[in-house]
Amino acid sequence: NCYLTSINACIGVRESRRIMGKKLLNYKDCLEGLVPEDTIGLCSYFLDIHNGNGDDTTGINIEEPFGIPYGCLISKDIPNLMMAGRDISVDPITFGATRIMNVCMAVGQASGTAAAMALQQEKLPEELDVQELRKKLLEQKAILEV
Repeated sequence: NCYLTSINACIGVRESRRIMGKKLLNYKDCLEGLVPEDTIGLCSYFLDIHNGNGDDTTGINIEEPFGIPYGCLISKDIPNLMMAGRDISVDPITFGATRIMNVCMAVGQASGTAAAMALQQEKLPEELDVQELRKKLLEQKAILEV
């Protein structure tokens, strides 16, 4: 008799499609610990890059948390479309840090809050006052600065 001693519950797909947003977060911003004025969440996870063959990983440490800009959630080309997870506007290297659950939760919270505000104010998401959004996120105990 033979049996499996270990197996993942699902296939570990890391890469996915991402939106082209009003802003693109790149790995240089991450390495510099950039926290822009329209930050809707922070990330401090290292840049976790897998080679695709499943046999090698490169990790680039992050010295300081970096901000996820609101513009990364908003479609550049499709009005009234926002992202809320792994599909935000980031480069492939930055994706290694932003694909993790705590970042996806922060992005989802910001996207949901922005959607509610846009509906209440009868505006498109890109027309919102980002500082007003940040104020609401802080009231909800979101972490927007160190």
